[in-house]
Amino acid sequence: MSQIEEQAQYQKAPSLGWSTKTAWAWISQNRAELWARTRYPFILLAVMGWIGNLLAPQPGIEEVSGFDTFVAFALAAASIVATAMLAVATHRLVLLGADGSQQSAPLVLGKREVRFVLYEIALYLCALVPVAVVGLLVGLVALAASPGALSLLMLAGVPLAMMVVMRLSFVLPAVALDKETSLAVAWAQSRGWFLSYSIAILSAMLLLFLPIALIFFIAISFFAESAGLLFVLDMLFSVVACVGVWVMATVLSVSYGHAVSHSNSEELRELANPSDRLE
Repeated sequence: MSQIEEQAQYQKAPSLGWSTKTAWAWISQNRAELWARTRYPFILLAVMGWIGNLLAPQPGIEEVSGFDTFVAFALAAASIVATAMLAVATHRLVLLGADGSQQSAPLVLGKREVRFVLYEIALYLCALVPVAVVGLLVGLVALAASPGALSLLMLAGVPLAMMVVMRLSFVLPAVALDKETSLAVAWAQSRGWFLSYSIAILSAMLLLFLPIALIFFIAISFFAESAGLLFVLDMLFSVVACVGVWVMATVLSVSYGHAVSHSNSEELRELANPSDRLE
């Protein structure tokens, strides 16, 4: 057995809905502790997201200057770091519990969080591979002048990129726990779990963001002149985005914790179905 195979011992996913059910059950039962332990990075990320929305120039209305571009990049970089701080704190709380998470300071930015950011960047760089391959195929098909095939290939690039990111995402809770890991190990560990936690994450994002998108559409269509309403909606969107980080981190944590037989995985499984035990 190779080193990767030894590190990637996993339990088979119980069902497609297991990650969804377990993650929401954990959040419901631990919402007070979750807020208490992660409220500072949550607030920081929400405020930075709101500032970013507030300062974003309106396309076609405001001219984008070099300073605007610099501010946008600075806010984006700060938001990535704040997201890592929130996600790491959530991963550790889910997998280690309140006593084991060792989240003593309100805001923690250390080697763990920097390593987390680097792996996040690596995930998205990996997602560019299928996009590049699809782009190459699109270029080849374009030579044959087949519009239908071009459309299908362009649509295929997005789900392929999402699949790569999802499949490699087990690296994130491992990094949050300071474990020695790699993208290859994460790929092996997520085998059998990809559909379960992908469904959980995608359904949660739809649940969170579709109502907000509908409210934004109505506000822009009928109340475009109401600066106060748009101001509130920008803040609401930022808060919902932070809740999305909570949910994604919890889904990945409960799935990873059970898949690699973490010490808390049995407890997490019982949240989903107390009578459903591992063989």
